[in-house]
Amino acid sequence: MDRNRLKKLSKYRNKEWIRKYKFQFILSLCLIIAPFLTYCHLFFNPNKSSFQLFGRYFDLEIIPIQTFVWTLLSSFTSTVILCVLFFSLSDKWKFILFLPISIYLENSLFYLNDLLGLNNIYLFIKYIVLTASIISILVIDYKFFRKYRRQGLSIKLTSLILNSSRLGLEELDKKVRGLNPEDEKVNNSKLLYGLYNSKLYFEKLHKNNKWYGVTHFVKTSTIWNLKAALIVLISVGLWSLHFFIPKGAATYQLGFFTISAHGFNDVQIFIWFISRKLMVIVPMVIWFVTYHSWWRYAVLSPLIFYLYQFWEAYQDGYIIIESYGNYKVFPLVFLSIILMLGLSRIVRKHSHSLDTYEHISTEIDHLIKKLGEERSGVGDYRKRYEQLRSKLVMQDSADTTLTELTRLQKELQGKMIN
Repeated sequence: MDRNRLKKLSKYRNKEWIRKYKFQFILSLCLIIAPFLTYCHLFFNPNKSSFQLFGRYFDLEIIPIQTFVWTLLSSFTSTVILCVLFFSLSDKWKFILFLPISIYLENSLFYLNDLLGLNNIYLFIKYIVLTASIISILVIDYKFFRKYRRQGLSIKLTSLILNSSRLGLEELDKKVRGLNPEDEKVNNSKLLYGLYNSKLYFEKLHKNNKWYGVTHFVKTSTIWNLKAALIVLISVGLWSLHFFIPKGAATYQLGFFTISAHGFNDVQIFIWFISRKLMVIVPMVIWFVTYHSWWRYAVLSPLIFYLYQFWEAYQDGYIIIESYGNYKVFPLVFLSIILMLGLSRIVRKHSHSLDTYEHISTEIDHLIKKLGEERSGVGDYRKRYEQLRSKLVMQDSADTTLTELTRLQKELQGKMIN
């Protein structure tokens, strides 16, 4: 018996599930941290429109530095969130997300063009950057994230307060660690018996567990993909509406609705602002409702911020958007972060156990095969064959070795016939 193979069992070298957990945890951190980046614009002076960087003087003319930085950070934050949603989805509607992603990238390039003064080659650079960005997203999605989307863990929130499943996983770990492959007194049959009992225990634990499960992500129907894509497309259409509103208009009549500026300089800026939020809110809501992996709760952090800022934009009076007033929703955001961290600890334990279970199953199949060969005598013939082959390679008594190989072949054929 090759006991070196079983040494891997206690070291959890099969880490497919734990690698999946790490990928998902990194993506969830991106969702959690992204909305906080926008508030870095508050560190800049709202009354200055010029600055010096690396010995070069930049003048933004009528745009304050704080507004300029907010625009770049807001576009970057929204792009990060949409890319995370894109990487996690297998549904076809996700490709419609390239529309809002392109809008945010184009918006950033527009302001950078004003800063750097690249008017002569702006269109060329814009299309090069947009094309390269979309191709890069597609390549990264195919190379790194495709294999992690097939299945995942779904955890109910009750698992945070009910610890029976965690106790069961700890018991499973003890059972597995109690199997010592290096103990020469333990024969293959006993090892097989111990592994099989551990496998049955895990399956029983999994069957009786009401708080978590392995979710197989099945691609949704064409009708659902069309509906989701249409909803996202409508939110993008609302953004394009600001192009048709004249600058400086305090109100704008849209059919039976009268749109006012709500404290912004004009209606055009108001529509531009709320539509930028809506283009991210809509995909986040769709993703949260339809995506059933454990880390979907990470989207609550940006979703709470964006919903509050969307509501804040409708409040008349002097309100500084995306400023210190957002502290009101910080408790909810921190609660969602604590929720994610709590779930991640449980998922890590389950991921380790799933890797162990798959490793146990592999080792059981290997042991059954080895035991079958040993009892039929095939294993002994294989050892003799390897010895004779090594002699033949070393050219040690080649004629004698070939004769022994022929005799070994006849013996094996006779045993197979009998």
